[in-house]
Amino acid sequence: MDTKFTWSITQKGEKALLCKNYLYGLRRENKNGSLVYACTNKSCPRVITLKNDAIIQCDVTRHNHDPRLTDDVQNVFTGLKRRVITDVDKSIGKIYEEEVKKFRRANGSAATIPIFDTWRSTLYNTRRAILPIIPTSLDSITIPESMSFTHTNEQFLFCNSTTPHKVIAFASETGLKILSENHHWNADGTFRTAPALFSQAYYIHVWDEYSMKPMVYSCLQDKSQETYINLFQSLVQYAEEKNVILKPSSILIDFEQSSINAINEVFPSTKVKRCHFHYAQNIWKKLKKYGLKKLSKEEHIRREIANIISLPLVPRNEINNSMEHIIDVLCNIDSKFEKFTDYVLNNYVEDARFTSDMWNHFDSIGERSRTNNHVEGWHRQLNARVRTHPDLWTWYNEAKSSEESAMIRHEQEQAQKRTTRPRKAKNIRDDEKLKLGKNKYILDQDFDAYQKVLRSISHRYIDILKDAVASSDEE
Repeated sequence: MDTKFTWSITQKGEKALLCKNYLYGLRRENKNGSLVYACTNKSCPRVITLKNDAIIQCDVTRHNHDPRLTDDVQNVFTGLKRRVITDVDKSIGKIYEEEVKKFRRANGSAATIPIFDTWRSTLYNTRRAILPIIPTSLDSITIPESMSFTHTNEQFLFCNSTTPHKVIAFASETGLKILSENHHWNADGTFRTAPALFSQAYYIHVWDEYSMKPMVYSCLQDKSQETYINLFQSLVQYAEEKNVILKPSSILIDFEQSSINAINEVFPSTKVKRCHFHYAQNIWKKLKKYGLKKLSKEEHIRREIANIISLPLVPRNEINNSMEHIIDVLCNIDSKFEKFTDYVLNNYVEDARFTSDMWNHFDSIGERSRTNNHVEGWHRQLNARVRTHPDLWTWYNEAKSSEESAMIRHEQEQAQKRTTRPRKAKNIRDDEKLKLGKNKYILDQDFDAYQKVLRSISHRYIDILKDAVASSDEE
C-alpha cells in the first residue's frame, strides 16, 4: 500500500506512527514479523499493520474522533490558549480572528485551522478558569483585590454597594483629576452592554478642548433616583479621599427625571443640561404619536417643525414669541396640530415640566457640546466590541481597557496639542455657522435671519429622525 506516514512519539514518550494526522501506538508484533499499531485514542478501533517500515494493511474503519493537530495548527491552538489568559481585555472571538490571519499570512492558507466553533468551548473554559466565578445574584458579587486597580496600578474600584440600589463603579485616580479640571461633563447609560444582573451600564465623560473621553464606568441595578444618588455620592466621597474636589459647572444628560433629581441633590450648584438631540427625538416621537408625520413632509409644515426643534438654540427671551408664531401657523393649517403644540407648551415652554434653563443652549453655544451624540457614538463602538449583556467580568475587562485607552488619548492630546478624534467636517461647519449666527444676532438683533441659520441645522436632525426609531427616556 502506498500510504505515507511519519514517525512520532506518544505523550508518554513512546515511539508512534503518525498517518493522516492520526497517531498510532504499537499494540503487538505478529509471528510473521509485522507490527500492529492501534489508534492512541482508546475508544477508537482503527489499526494499521506495518512490515519492513511499509504499511501492508490499513483498517478501513473510520476514526470516531477528530484527527491530531499538525504541529503548525497545534502551535496556533497553544497560542490561542495562551492569549485568552494573558489578553483578557480582548474578546476571544477577536483573538481567534487575529491568530488565524497571522497563520494565513505566514502559510498562504488557513484551510487547516479548525473553525471557531470547534475550539470555542475549550477557549472559553480556559479563560473562565482564571476569572472569578460568574455571580448568579447581585448579593453574591465580590470584586477580587486584583480587579480593584488599573493597568498602571492606580485605584480603580470606588463603589461596590449593597442592594437595593446596587452600584459597582470604577474611576482611576488620574480620571478623577481630569474630571476635576474639566467643568463640563456628559453622562449617559446603555442597556445593551449592561452586564447580566444589572439594568444599565452608566458612564460619565469629560469634554475638554480636544475630545470627549470616558472617566467613570459603572453598572446600576436600576434607574431609580436613589441608585443615581448612590453613584454620584460615592464618586464625590472617593474624590475627597484623594483630595480632589469635583464641582462641575454643567452635566449634560437626557430627559430622565430620576437622574436629573439625583444630580440636583448631589451637585446643587451644577447646571443640568438636556441633550438637544434627545429633545429633538422627543418632539419627533410626539409628532408620530399624533399621526402628523405625513403632514410634516409638506415644506411649510416642515419649516415650523424645524423651528420647534431649533428652540434650544434661540435666546430664552425669544422662546415664547417664537412658539406663539409656530402655533398660529400650524393650527391654522390643521387642527390636528393642537395636541402636538400643547405637548410642546406643557413640557418645554409655559410653566413647563422641563424649564427652558434645562434644555436651552443659547448661552453655551461655542463653549461646550449641546448633545450626547459623542457619548452615544462611543456606545455604538462598545456594542461592536462586547456581546449583549456580557458577564460582569467581561464587562469589567472592557472598562479597564477603555480606561487605559482614554488615558493614552489624554496624554497624547495634552502633549501634542491636537485631538485624537477629529470631528466630521459637516459638524465643524454647523458649529461655526451657529457661532457666527449667534454673534451676528447679538449685534443686529435680526431674529429671522438667525432662525434661518438654526433651521438649516434642524432640517438635518429631521432627516436623521424621520427614518429612525425614536428612543427616549422622557416617559
